[in-house]
Amino acid sequence: MSQEIKISLPDGNTKVLPLGSNGHDLAASIGSGLAKSAIAYMVEGKQFDLSDELDDGMKVSIITIQSDDGLEIMRHTLAAQVLAKATSCRDCTRGSTRSGSAIRLDSRTMGSSASGWTLPWLRVPTGS
Repeated sequence: MSQEIKISLPDGNTKVLPLGSNGHDLAASIGSGLAKSAIAYMVEGKQFDLSDELDDGMKVSIITIQSDDGLEIMRHTLAAQVLAKATSCRDCTRGSTRSGSAIRLDSRTMGSSASGWTLPWLRVPTGS
C-alpha cells in the first residue's frame, strides 16, 4: 500500500502528499500565502473543511477568503458564532463533515425542549 497520495490541481499540476494529508496540508505545500488565506477546499463542486482528509486521485481546488465561495463560508461561520454567543451556548457542538458544517444544540445548552436540534440554515453550502 502506498504511503502517498496524488492530488490534481485546477491548473493541471499535481501534488504528491503523505497519506493522511488534509486540505490545509495541500494549501501549505503550494505556498504559505495560500495556506494563510485558505478556508476550505472543493472537489467536484462539493466543499470540504480544510481539516478533512484528502483521498488519492482527487481533483482539488482551494477556496480562499477572497473568493465568493469563501465569503459565503465565512458569513455562515460568523453567523453560527454570533448565535452561539447570543444563546450562551457554551456547549454547542460544531460539526464539520463532508456534507457541511452546522451547529448542534442539545439539552445541555438550550434546555430539554431543544434536545437534538440542528440548525440546517447555518450549514456551510456544499455545492449540491
